[in-house]
Amino acid sequence: MLQKQQYAVAMIGGTMALLLLGSAPDVRAQGITVTRPAENAIVRETVPIRVAARDLPPGGYVSVIVDGQFVTARVLPATDASVYDWDTKAPYTTPDDPDTKKYLPDGSHTVTVSVYTNKNKLVGSQTIPVRIANKIPSVAARGVVLTYKWRLNDTMFYNRTTELSQNSSSSSGTSNGVSIDSTTTPDTIIEASKIKFKRSVEDTEAENFLIRDMITPKGTLTRGVQAQTISAVYPLKSQYRTVTQYGDVLSTMAPLGPGAHFSFSIPVMPARRVTIGDSWRSPLQVSLDWATSKPLTVSGESRLESFEWQNGYPTAKIRETFDGTAHFPVNPDSAFSGATADKLHVDRIVYFAYNSGRLIRTETTATYTGDAAKTSALSGGGGIGRGEGGFPGGGPGTPGGLLGAPGGGFSGGPGGKFGGRGFPGAPSSGGPIGAGDDATPYPGGGSAFPGAGGYPGAGGYPGAGGYPGGGLPGGGLPGSGAYGGVAATVTTTMKFTEITDIVPQ
Repeated sequence: MLQKQQYAVAMIGGTMALLLLGSAPDVRAQGITVTRPAENAIVRETVPIRVAARDLPPGGYVSVIVDGQFVTARVLPATDASVYDWDTKAPYTTPDDPDTKKYLPDGSHTVTVSVYTNKNKLVGSQTIPVRIANKIPSVAARGVVLTYKWRLNDTMFYNRTTELSQNSSSSSGTSNGVSIDSTTTPDTIIEASKIKFKRSVEDTEAENFLIRDMITPKGTLTRGVQAQTISAVYPLKSQYRTVTQYGDVLSTMAPLGPGAHFSFSIPVMPARRVTIGDSWRSPLQVSLDWATSKPLTVSGESRLESFEWQNGYPTAKIRETFDGTAHFPVNPDSAFSGATADKLHVDRIVYFAYNSGRLIRTETTATYTGDAAKTSALSGGGGIGRGEGGFPGGGPGTPGGLLGAPGGGFSGGPGGKFGGRGFPGAPSSGGPIGAGDDATPYPGGGSAFPGAGGYPGAGGYPGAGGYPGGGLPGGGLPGSGAYGGVAATVTTTMKFTEITDIVPQ
């Protein structure tokens, strides 16, 4: 049932307005005609909501309510287009429980569409009953065999977006008799990408297949505020792998040079029939960089959650998870080269088309949490700073005197093959210079350089690391040492998100 009064937030004349939408209509139509969806239509995934063009006042706006819950209010389109594309699979929250994501179940629902003029006058409303049918229950009883149906010369294109962010938090502590409160810094976007890649089948032999991944050159990579085309940053080349029908990688072509070869995850399927609730162990690639030629691989759990429609395909929805400690491989092309993840959580949703044997979509969230002293190099450093506008060489200085360690951070790394300034976060005794091939050198810090925030490091000497690496500030929390006190505990959390979608051909 609809609530007696509904509120909407809309942009009216460039101003955000809180609108009282009034009482719910008692009849199905009052002054407007919703042309899509039809009454009692069976709908799935994204549903375009359309209103007859004669009912769309210039400069007006529309509100959409589902099952009495406000969804959106937005300015009407200038042309005869969808007034709103309703994603029936998208999560939502309610005012009484804003922290819990909910999902619309399959079954009967109502969609109420209301159109207003730019003077906030109601033109009319219509309530449409529909039936959501995203799940495919008929497959569950017998289950499916999940295999890639690779065919010679098959070509698939995928859109892929990624984002890597970081925040830091500190617990309470004292230094020199001064109390330090617990603080958490806002999320800082370190890196983001929007690319398209092509996956093709180059050769087949028995049950083995030669798969080629190739990034198309017009994608973008953003570090800080500057976006660059992928081809301007990396010498893009194909990556070849030999795989089985279940996705197991038998061999991988070695990269010819840093940044030249990238390949993307092929989820591994079980060699047996499975149905809802079945689970299996499988290798799980974790690439916290936007892409890497040597991704971290851990042993995760895969579980088949449901059979449902995705991107127009009947798919098996699989959740892959990992929680634990992991060690990133040594790789000069990665900002995470050789790092140890004390706490790594990975959650990936895989949509696999069981009829056509194709990967349709992946949604990944990988979260790394660790001690700031152990993760200082992950915010910048020589490995990731390349090209004009790239990350500066050298990570940010770690907090001065953290846990009684010397003030300052790790020594600055090189700026990278194509330059970029190498800022150090040197130890308190002075450290090596961080500089790129064509960079302006900045000296390693020492006792003469104050730590960020002006707090002293251990032994009464100021902590170094005042120069930022990767656009992130250096340390600045006080340490213990000659002045005594209890050091604050600092943790760094890095979050990587990824969405990969097949492109319709």
